[in-house]
Amino acid sequence: DNGKCIDIQNANFQGIHLWECNGTNDKIWRAIPVVSLIELRSEEFPTKCFDLSSANTANGNVIHLWECNGTPAQHWLIDSEGYIRSALDLNKCVDPRGPSTELGTQIQIWDCVDNYQYQQWSYQSDGTIRPVLDNEKCIDIKNADFQGIHLWECNGTNDKKWRAVPVVSLVELRSEEFPTKCFDLSSANTANGNVIHLWECNGTPAQ
Repeated sequence: DNGKCIDIQNANFQGIHLWECNGTNDKIWRAIPVVSLIELRSEEFPTKCFDLSSANTANGNVIHLWECNGTPAQHWLIDSEGYIRSALDLNKCVDPRGPSTELGTQIQIWDCVDNYQYQQWSYQSDGTIRPVLDNEKCIDIKNADFQGIHLWECNGTNDKKWRAVPVVSLVELRSEEFPTKCFDLSSANTANGNVIHLWECNGTPAQ
């Protein structure tokens, strides 16, 4: 029904509903890019990507090499502090098991921890990804069966180089009527039937 628009329900911002489009600002939303996601393609195997196994964000699940397929399990955000966050859950980060930066350390997913250097990485201009705690190590393809990704000595080979390919930008939807308020999933609760309402823009994944 092209005659209906998503509309602010009332002045207390407790709901968003459909109403007839009439050109008023309470039915106009500004899409503001907030996050740019990438996929990390192997320079050694250009059709294969840095992939969260089975799209499972449980702590300790491995990251491996898998055929690039455009799914969120292969989409990542490298933030300003060097955390590599999963698009499946931005509170989950690339993490060295242990934690350790020793040779052979498995790369896994884990809850992001603030100010935790083991989860901070430096993406270099040559395509290598290095732990900030040990600039001599690189994230590397473990072996030819692609069943794991681990840390190994940097040596300039393509099995330790990753191409960051932009895949999608996430946006927040700001109200034209109330420019400091955003389209928000109430209480960040993804249960079926939970309402979307207008809330102060706060940069959280619920928006």
